[in-house]
Amino acid sequence: MKIRLVFLCIITSVSFVFAQVSKKEKVIDSLHFANQHQESIRLRKALILELNDKKALERNQLKLKLSEYHGTNSWQEGLALLESIKENVITKTLLSDQYKVEFYGNYYHAIAYANQDWEKSLKFAKEFLYKAQSNELQVSLAKQTEVVYDIAYIYGEINQPFDAINYYKKAEILYKKEGLNQSSDMALLYNNLGYEYSKLSNFKKCNDYYILATNIWEKNSLENSNYLATAYNNLIYNFIPYGEIKKAQFYLRKLKNIAKNIDKSDQDNYERIQLSILLNALKIDAFNNNVNCLKTYKNLTTYFKSVTNKEKFINYYSTANNVLLSFLIENKRNVEAEKIAYETEAYLKQYAYNEGLLVLYSHIVVLKKNKNEFESALFYIDEALKISNKTIKGNQAGLYLNKGIILKELGNSNQAELFYNKSQKILDEEKSADIETLLYYTEIANFYLQNYEKSKTTKDLNKAYSSFENCVNKFNSIYKNGLFNSNLIDYLDYIHEGLFKIALYDVSKQESVLNYIENTTSKYLWSNFIRNNSTKSLLNLDENYTLLQNLNAEIAHYKSSIQIENEKTTPDSSKIDEFKNIILELTSQAEQLQIKLSNSNSNYSNLFESKYTTSEFTATLHSDETVINYFPTKENIYVVVLNKNGIQKISKIANKEKVYEKILNYREAILNKKEFSYLSSQLYASLLNNQPLDSNKLTIISKGVLSLLPFESLLKNNKFLIEYYAINYASSLTLYSLQRTLKTKNEFNLAVFNPNYINTNFSILPFAEKESLFLKDKFNAAYFSDDLATKNNFFSNKEAYNIYHLAMHAKVDNLHEDASKLIFGNDNLYFSDLYAQKLPLDLVVLSACDTGFGKNTEGEGIMSLSRAFTYSGVASTIHSLWQTPDKQGSEIIQYFYKYLAEGLTKNEALQNAKIDFLKSTKADELKHPYYWSGFVLSGNPNALVSKSYTILYLASGILFLLIVLFYLKLRK
Repeated sequence: MKIRLVFLCIITSVSFVFAQVSKKEKVIDSLHFANQHQESIRLRKALILELNDKKALERNQLKLKLSEYHGTNSWQEGLALLESIKENVITKTLLSDQYKVEFYGNYYHAIAYANQDWEKSLKFAKEFLYKAQSNELQVSLAKQTEVVYDIAYIYGEINQPFDAINYYKKAEILYKKEGLNQSSDMALLYNNLGYEYSKLSNFKKCNDYYILATNIWEKNSLENSNYLATAYNNLIYNFIPYGEIKKAQFYLRKLKNIAKNIDKSDQDNYERIQLSILLNALKIDAFNNNVNCLKTYKNLTTYFKSVTNKEKFINYYSTANNVLLSFLIENKRNVEAEKIAYETEAYLKQYAYNEGLLVLYSHIVVLKKNKNEFESALFYIDEALKISNKTIKGNQAGLYLNKGIILKELGNSNQAELFYNKSQKILDEEKSADIETLLYYTEIANFYLQNYEKSKTTKDLNKAYSSFENCVNKFNSIYKNGLFNSNLIDYLDYIHEGLFKIALYDVSKQESVLNYIENTTSKYLWSNFIRNNSTKSLLNLDENYTLLQNLNAEIAHYKSSIQIENEKTTPDSSKIDEFKNIILELTSQAEQLQIKLSNSNSNYSNLFESKYTTSEFTATLHSDETVINYFPTKENIYVVVLNKNGIQKISKIANKEKVYEKILNYREAILNKKEFSYLSSQLYASLLNNQPLDSNKLTIISKGVLSLLPFESLLKNNKFLIEYYAINYASSLTLYSLQRTLKTKNEFNLAVFNPNYINTNFSILPFAEKESLFLKDKFNAAYFSDDLATKNNFFSNKEAYNIYHLAMHAKVDNLHEDASKLIFGNDNLYFSDLYAQKLPLDLVVLSACDTGFGKNTEGEGIMSLSRAFTYSGVASTIHSLWQTPDKQGSEIIQYFYKYLAEGLTKNEALQNAKIDFLKSTKADELKHPYYWSGFVLSGNPNALVSKSYTILYLASGILFLLIVLFYLKLRK
């Protein structure tokens, strides 16, 4: 009994000691995880001296090392410590998951930063993530998110952007699970995503993510000033080469504002931001070809000379000199450029700044080529190739390409082809999609096309075709359905010209060529037209869509406010500047919402993906329809004729400038009521003669100056074209293929707006009033006149009617489209107001002057009021190409509605109306095209009233009349 009691006492004593040790260990552990490492080390050492248990001793020795890791003085020292305990941590079960998780995280970081061994770091980080996801280790969601983020970052460091993007997007999902959507960590993730997309030269995605990052950081701009400065600089850097100068200036203003919050005691950071501001200002001035760039350049170089650490900022000096060189070369100031180039070369060599030298040598090569010093140009290319390396493949591609160009100039085509191929190989491997890459591929494609034109070998033609395919893909990666960037128009001209040549050389490639061409034209109008014809419920959109609509309305409001201020006797310039800044800010917010909608809703993003193919489009045509599509390129006009049987003909018809000159001369003759028949016959011969027009309906797809030509007035065999064909127009096949498939409401529900202009500066339009009253009486139209003809009623009644008739004054500004307007008495409906509205009407008849005229914007076309209605979702418009005479225009419109109500298609109704006018007018001078050809139909030509319904209605009426007569006869 005594022995058993002693034994129990011993057991109890040991248990007590063990419990005390365990308690102490837990206290020390809590200090460790609270980052109180020095205190935990002191207590852990004391505890180790008390320990007799081998396992507890070994466990605490490992924990001690993990605490001591935080006191190491370098990554190398830390890695050595972790390596010494690695096996025991991983293979033994001594430590809790919490300690193991800490070890894994510290270990892959130490591997990366101690020896820059990113590959090994990645391997260990992914092993850690696998253990977490397979529940081999219990890891918190926050820690898993951190590891996924780190893996993305490591992939970025080893230049694998696709994998980096994949893991950043996984981390984004995890951040959202944690409710960290608006955290600074999420902003950093977006910023890094943007950087990875920049490596792929996907600057649309790159900018999208930079903007999302700034949106978060701006909520606490003081705390995040350094982050914001970097993000703003990145955005400016991306916007300038693509001609997005307004956006670049907007973010430069933001960068200047945030620079005021930068701590001057951090000298390097402060100087970096000041140099960024000066460099971006220089780039903007140079892009605008503004001579101020010389002054800005001087300010930058002066500031650079004042910085302490010139080597650290040599890239700013180098870039500034290269920007100035581009400006001087562009302005043919070659002597100045050469002097600066050689001075810069000496300076950059002094600092061994090879990246700057590569760009510099490319400018020297251009200078040498301009002087026909080809051997000297080859020397500088070879010098650049010596210092280029695998990390700057884009520069290598450009250097090889330039060498090929020079060898071609020297007549060495075979040797040139070798370097063209080397350049293409690098470009294909890089998969970049920036303007430089597009330029390179265009040059390569034209090289093989020119070879084919000499050799006639299929191999050269196929190489040219595949290179132009690359051009199309690169172009579409750069241009993502926004308002067309006119800076891209030259590239597009070369691509279209090359593709059309290939289509003429090889008939088998015609359809694919047309698909490529159509899918590289502006999709801005098309994408917004389809958006405005889709309902929110159909798209299953969230509150971001409503916010976006509200922002667009605000932008329109401030644009209108600018016009109202401009129209004052003494405009307030400071107020106008304030409105412009607000518009830029609101536009930035709208872009952020667009990004969120596209990322979160596939229905919304799919709206902006064109599905156009020529074969599918032609299959929808009726047997009596022909589509004539005109494509102006840099120098020529090509025409494509389509009908239900497919492509009928592709041809190069004329020199663009000569045709444009004829069109403008013809318009002038019409507007001045002069002799027109010679020019009319000439234009018919240039644009339509020898084209297969075997139908009675023509749809003409016209762009730019061609859009100002009323084709129905052209003379064919001394008869107007309107006497042969019902004609309608569209700005692109992509848009028209959508417009013509819209189902009309098959009803004639008409609203007429006719302001009276009493007590205004505008003349009263007596025939517009007569025309409006005719529509009211004949078709029971809703009549908004006098005080009811307001902008508010125009928008508030859009759901009640499917046809709007606007009999009023219009004023068109050919320089500033936002100033164009429809005039509702004392109220104006501006161009920009329409861009903020959703008007899914079947037809708008703009019985006003010049509503189809406006500023010609490269890549977009005529920025007319008619276009603004199309943007807002209107299926078709009738608009005027000039100031159509009030009386004659009114007669034509009345005829048009008569035929429309009888069930004719819109183009047939307008054709018959014009023919009736020509037949009914007794004065020969009124048959001049000035009086009748100005009104044209754009968009969907479908009938608004079913013919069968009309016939049934008439038959019913006749039957009713017969019954009445029969009844009366019986009564007699």
